[in-house]
Formats: sequence, structure tokens, C-alpha cells
Amino acid sequence: MRQYHRATIRLFHAPLPPVYANENTAIATRSTCIPESSPEVPGVPGPRRLQTGVAISKISASSGGFTGILEDQAAFGASLAWLGDLDGDGVTDLAVGGGERRMGGSTQSLWILLLNSNGTTKSQTKASSEAAGFPEATDASAQFGDALAAVGDLDGDSVPDVAVGAPFEVTDRTTRGAVWLLFLNSNGSVKSYTKIINDGNSGFSGDVESLDVFGGALACPGDVNGDSVPDLAVGASGDQDGGASAGAVWILFLGTGGAV
Repeated sequence: MRQYHRATIRLFHAPLPPVYANENTAIATRSTCIPESSPEVPGVPGPRRLQTGVAISKISASSGGFTGILEDQAAFGASLAWLGDLDGDGVTDLAVGGGERRMGGSTQSLWILLLNSNGTTKSQTKASSEAAGFPEATDASAQFGDALAAVGDLDGDSVPDVAVGAPFEVTDRTTRGAVWLLFLNSNGSVKSYTKIINDGNSGFSGDVESLDVFGGALACPGDVNGDSVPDLAVGASGDQDGGASAGAVWILFLGTGGAV
């Protein structure tokens, strides 16, 4: 079992000369950072400069302007994704995954941080099965938020959206994993969602079996099939094709609104 200690994030900025926030610099675990200026990701705005002269900005339960509640073993910062500018202030914003591990299970969550130009938190919104926008509960042990990927603006509202992995989501009493596409409001709250899982209802018909760890890693490769909608790569490290846990990657061709 993984052990977690301090739940903190440090944002590093070059003091001089000024650098772009998307200049191939990110600190992430099992996550993806899409350059803001990428022409292949519709809905992600051009580059924005962070304030210069700041060496480090740390975001934690006691620093960086973060006022959310993080309990023991919150694992805040276990996964990260730069989203683009949600609130239109010219500063890119951040998705942060984490979850409290407890005896007999865990409670996963996702934080959407709206940032100031000096890397501190302007405001934060917690997205979880108990929060607004989630009429459907996630399993306590689903590891919701274990992987994150920015996917640009999927629903055409000019606000970037985010993909969230839940590699141990249970469907029909089988631990197959799932991916959630969260459509965000400009304040970071969840407007609606699409759940991608092999249940015969989401449009995804891939043969995902028990403990394939589907959703354990995510990446947005841009528009692969040329339909002007960004697509999504989903890791399934426990896939048995070719041998025990040989692993696999699924390329999901997304439609407008996140349909597969």
C-alpha cells in the first residue's frame, strides 16, 4: 500500500528571464500537461505569463492561499493537470487529485484551483461524489482522481474541461475502472459529466475486464481523427493481453459533449 505524508504542491517559476507557464514545465504524477498554445486542443487559450521574480509558490493546507480542508493522509497533489484559463483572468488554472486513505477504503476527491499570477490560490472548488454536479456516487475505493488530463473545451462553452480516472471503479460487481469527463463552470465547479465505462450505455464497447486498471493513466493527444474534437488516451496497466498485467492503452475518439 502506498504511503502518503505531507499534502503539498510547489509551483516553481524561473526568477529571470520570464517564462511561459506552458513552456514544457510541469510537476505531475500519472497526469498530463497540455501546452496552452497547442493548436490541436480546441478551447485551450494561448500562453499566459506567470508573475516573474517568484522562485517558489507552495500550495498546502497552511500556505499558498488554499483554504480547503485537508485531513491526515489527504494525498493532495497525487495527480495534477494544467487546465487552461477557466475564469478569464489571463492565468492558467490547475486540477489537483487526492484522497484520504482510511482503514477499509478511501475517499477520493478532485480540487479545481483558480490561481493568481504569483502561483497562489485565488479560490478552490472541491469536486467529489458528495459535491454538486455528481448525481451519481463514486465507489469509496474507486481511486477517483488517480489520473487527470486536460481535454480542452469539449462542450463548446469556452471553459476548459478535465478527464478524471477512477481505475478501481466497480461496475456490475466487477472492478473494471472508469473515466469521468467533467464539464466545468468558469468558477471551477462541475456543471455536468459523462462517465466512460464498459457498461453498454456510455458508447464505449471495449473489452475491459476485472482489474485491468482502466483509467489509471490519462493523456490528451489532441485531435487524432481530424473531427476538431480532442481525443483521449486511457491506460489499462492490468490488461492481460499478451501476458499477466502486460498492459494496454485505449485511444478514445470523443465527440462533442464527450460521447465516445
